[in-house]
Amino acid sequence: MNKKIIVYLILSMFLITTINAIGINEDLKKSDEIKLINPLPFGFNSYIELNYDSSVLEEPIDPRGGVRNVDLNLKFWTDVPKDFLWFIPSFWRNQILFGNQMGTADIYLSLDNIPSWGTFSIAPSRLIMEITDCDNKAERWATIQISLNVNAPAYQTHNLIINTDADKEKFLNPTNEQIEMDITPGWIHYINVEIDNQWIEILSGNSSNITIQITNNGNGLQMIEGIIHNPYNEPPMELSLDPHIIFTHVNESKNMTLEIQTTYQPYINRKYTIEIELYIWNPYTGIKYESYYLTLGIHIHS
Repeated sequence: MNKKIIVYLILSMFLITTINAIGINEDLKKSDEIKLINPLPFGFNSYIELNYDSSVLEEPIDPRGGVRNVDLNLKFWTDVPKDFLWFIPSFWRNQILFGNQMGTADIYLSLDNIPSWGTFSIAPSRLIMEITDCDNKAERWATIQISLNVNAPAYQTHNLIINTDADKEKFLNPTNEQIEMDITPGWIHYINVEIDNQWIEILSGNSSNITIQITNNGNGLQMIEGIIHNPYNEPPMELSLDPHIIFTHVNESKNMTLEIQTTYQPYINRKYTIEIELYIWNPYTGIKYESYYLTLGIHIHS
């Protein structure tokens, strides 16, 4: 047999025997009573790089339960020199350096700073990564799923924290990496409208004020514009809204007043139907969304 091969085999057996003899007993390592120092005067470092596809977060997320998936890319590498202990069979080398014959490391992923107004998950939460040398990087993907509810505050960016942790693998030191992901909820519009009375009795020549209460049940500032549709446009009745535009914050109620002024006419007995249209505007973008329609009956009599 070639003398070099014999020397390498002897050296390999010596290293295995020596390291396993000195070797770190995992039970002792975990003991609170005994703290062991790395038995050999060296160790290797590991590194993690995290990136995510930010393009899918350029548009705010609709807070009505849809799921937004964000792909997360993870790269893992070490400073183990290329061809280190090359003369030892790979499964022995892996066992010596990393404590397992496959030469893999466990990477754990988790999320922090999770807001109450959404559901956030990451899968898989554990990645088994190949332990590479300093010239190569192992690469894996995970997915973050985001679903927001109607309580998510419109356009208020939130920083979701993504954590990754790699355990110590014998002579490979542990590492961790943390990045932030900006989550921006979109804007949704809901209003609730209450009115004193939808049938109004007025004596000719008198006036009447009807209160229309509008409550913002959405998740951000809303602008409401009131428009009266009066097909009659003639005496004996003049109509106006005061104010005809209001701004409401979340869960805030504000009033518009429908002012009805009649002109005196003897022996009048007329009934009218009018419609008030409430336009809902997004004040952040200037876009008008759907309208709310309110129908009222007015009876003018002498």
